[in-house]
Amino acid sequence: KVFAVWMKVMAQNKKTKLWLLNFSKAAYKYLRKEAERRKVDGSRLVFHSKFPKHSELLVKAHADLFLDTPLFNAHTTGGDVLWAGIPLVTLPQENFAQRVAAGVVESVGLE
Repeated sequence: KVFAVWMKVMAQNKKTKLWLLNFSKAAYKYLRKEAERRKVDGSRLVFHSKFPKHSELLVKAHADLFLDTPLFNAHTTGGDVLWAGIPLVTLPQENFAQRVAAGVVESVGLE
């Protein structure tokens, strides 16, 4: 469901890109194929490896918005993007792993 919502947003906003951590070639191929199926150019999904710590915040500062995932929220990454000045959108759920980003956002007074 989350990916479907992201694709709807991207279909309506042609300049958007979605940055994703590259876990596997299978996921890379599958997600690009799903994007194309949903009328979003697969090249707008940008897959990357982990960034070196010294450049991670600099890279994240190029984003306009951080969309959190509801099943497993941003933890350290949530703090990093807020530190870089990027707005973070999250939807807290019931268990701890699904509420972390909301707690980070609230703790800095941005709820």
